[in-house]
Amino acid sequence: MIGEFLTIRSHKNGKPVQLPIHPDVREGLSKMPAGEYFFGSGAVNPKSCVGDWQRTFRRLGSLAGVHIHAHRWRHPFATELLSKGVPVSEVAAILGNSPRIIEKHYSQWIQARQESINTAVKATW
Repeated sequence: MIGEFLTIRSHKNGKPVQLPIHPDVREGLSKMPAGEYFFGSGAVNPKSCVGDWQRTFRRLGSLAGVHIHAHRWRHPFATELLSKGVPVSEVAAILGNSPRIIEKHYSQWIQARQESINTAVKATW
């Protein structure tokens, strides 16, 4: 039985992160053979699993006639979280980065930051 959450291991810092699973994904995973791991056996180096998925994405992209890689969804995911008001510290935990890195790369998507900038500028009037 697949629960509401999936524990993943962040490749960046190795800390486990537990994230909710979309109902459609949960349904698909529940149809897979039972085991502790869905995207690798756990018996190999995590980088091997990453390499396997990267090759799979390249093959799918080739078949579809588009350039595709897993990292492509990282930026939209981060910006969507930030634009919905998820705190920088929480986005950093999900992505396996520091809050400082998130602010550096995604600051334009942090609504609270933009509001703070607007307030600061208006204070000079």
